[in-house]
Amino acid sequence: MSRRCLQWARTASLIAAGLLTLLAPRALAQVFRPGTWGGSAGVFLDFARDDSSLGETSSRTRTTLLEERLTLRNTEASVYDPRFLSLSLEGTTGSSQSWSKVGTDSSSSNNFLWGYDTSAQILRDKPYSLGLFANRTESVSARTLGGGSDNVIENRGASLFANGLFIPSTLSFRQERWSERPFTSGGAFHDERRNIASYLGQRGWIDKETELRYEFTDSSDRVFPRLSYRRHEAGFDYGQDFGSDLNWHWDSRARGSKQVGVVDLRRATLEEVLRVEHSESLQTQARYHLAHVEAAGGATTTHTGELSLRHRLYESLTTQLAADASAQKLEGGWIDVFGGRADATYTKRLPWRSRLNARLGGDFHYEDHRLGARSTFVPQESLTFATPFALPIGLRNPFVVTATITVTKVEAGPLPAGCLPPPTPPVPLALGQDFTLRADGDITEIVPIPCSGSLVGVNPGDTIAIDYEFETSPAIAFTTAVWRADLGIDFGWIRPYLTHQQSRQHLVSGQDGRFLDDQRTDAVGAELRHEGERFRGSVLLEARWFTSHRQSDYRSLTAGEMASLSVTSDLVLTASGDQSVQDFESPKRRIDTEAARLTLVFSPEASITADGTCGIRWYRDPPFPTERTLEASARVRWSFRQLEVKPTVAFLDRRRGDSDLKEYRATVLLIRRF
Repeated sequence: MSRRCLQWARTASLIAAGLLTLLAPRALAQVFRPGTWGGSAGVFLDFARDDSSLGETSSRTRTTLLEERLTLRNTEASVYDPRFLSLSLEGTTGSSQSWSKVGTDSSSSNNFLWGYDTSAQILRDKPYSLGLFANRTESVSARTLGGGSDNVIENRGASLFANGLFIPSTLSFRQERWSERPFTSGGAFHDERRNIASYLGQRGWIDKETELRYEFTDSSDRVFPRLSYRRHEAGFDYGQDFGSDLNWHWDSRARGSKQVGVVDLRRATLEEVLRVEHSESLQTQARYHLAHVEAAGGATTTHTGELSLRHRLYESLTTQLAADASAQKLEGGWIDVFGGRADATYTKRLPWRSRLNARLGGDFHYEDHRLGARSTFVPQESLTFATPFALPIGLRNPFVVTATITVTKVEAGPLPAGCLPPPTPPVPLALGQDFTLRADGDITEIVPIPCSGSLVGVNPGDTIAIDYEFETSPAIAFTTAVWRADLGIDFGWIRPYLTHQQSRQHLVSGQDGRFLDDQRTDAVGAELRHEGERFRGSVLLEARWFTSHRQSDYRSLTAGEMASLSVTSDLVLTASGDQSVQDFESPKRRIDTEAARLTLVFSPEASITADGTCGIRWYRDPPFPTERTLEASARVRWSFRQLEVKPTVAFLDRRRGDSDLKEYRATVLLIRRF
């Protein structure tokens, strides 16, 4: 009998023995072998008060939440034998009491909380094994805006592990549910359910590796049915090292997705990369990239090829040369681009432990538009807003037809105070409610409007995708020449630098030169810094000038400061700040941003940590309302044996124009582990 047959016979006998033992009630105590017991008991108290005002109207909301929880868990339990069935069991029970007062209206609630977290592994050491899991988490949110809500997150599923195949594979299915229902009358804030089936196959060899994956998601939103969708995603990765010295590297990546529902979208990408390390100082690379995006308004397909060389002479001079070409198919025509670039970076050690850094480079490209129409479509252009302020961001193409703009939030950042949780992305956004548009010369900017209450808005850290059309010339060809230069000297304690970049476009054929642009950016700055045993600090100053035929010219001045002082070995004080001023020429306007933060950390021993922080931020961008945010908080963490205490107090004052929101919050978490 072959070894595989013997292996299957042993597996079958082990399963049969386990099932027969489970069917014997008297032997149950001997069959189930409990593992390690543990648990915790905790109390959580949260008090919050919101004072909000808009013009002459004001309101006050107060909420108090008290939670008690008891958790028991047993890990590394088994049935018959750990190799047959291993278990992890956890159960949580508790209660919550909440009181809220909105104006003169008061309400209270008393809720029973329960949850569990279980997992099982069948035949975990065999070539074929099965994993099962199920968990439920219930919590209460004492929202100062909209009262309290009951949150339930449930997950259950199974995974089949086939490690005995040529490509070890995992086939999984899981169900997810997230619901949030208010205590007061009315519909749910959220009720989303997902069924997800996935496959993952991975294998590595000495000189190569591969990965296959597929996932199907069926998302059903019970509160906002129009946000339901179905999505298929597939991917393939392959990498191999070859050659006499394994100095040739080939990477192949393919992705594909199809989504139907809230946003109908198809994507497909293919990337092939070949790298050759001829020596430690010389490397070459060839790359091909294919991208296809298809949305409701149209489709684009882009082919890109690139050949590059990188050479390093000793440790001083690094040279990079590249030639590239791309062909982009849009609705009604093509855009072809050919060109290359060259960069040289020079580093030289100087006396007094200083270093000279210099870079000189340039690009030259020829671009030919054969579109046959006065406008073309761009699907799913992605923009991510920075933190702590979500500043306006311009679209990549000029002369946008604003009536065709469609915006969808595809990733959400942290939820600001005074906002209800939005639906899970993707979420369509509304013009005038979640964002506005502003023209900067021939460029259209997306101006975010922060969330407020149940309005989704666009907040710091969010990522949006935009579909739009923009005007084009039916037939135009032009060249773009770019050159750049950077120079800096680092003395350790001071680092002055300057940068310059300039681009010029020249019309080769066609008659509509308004689509061309010349730009120039110059910057000069200096950084002062000190690194000591007890004190660290730095100051950065930079002035920048930007000119363009298509966008508004501006001048900017930015500054950043940081100082950290170790008062004692247990006490550290850190202060930081940054300021920025941008003056635009046409139309005349000034954008100011200012921020300052002070942090104090006290840690006399490992069991005690305390920190306090306060900060303030301003953002002024006329004619939009001035935004100011003031924050302060203090936290303590104290642990004694199995007892842990975490008190926190926080204050937030967020003002935007005539609206003002003040939030006062105090929490205490007490946990006893056993």
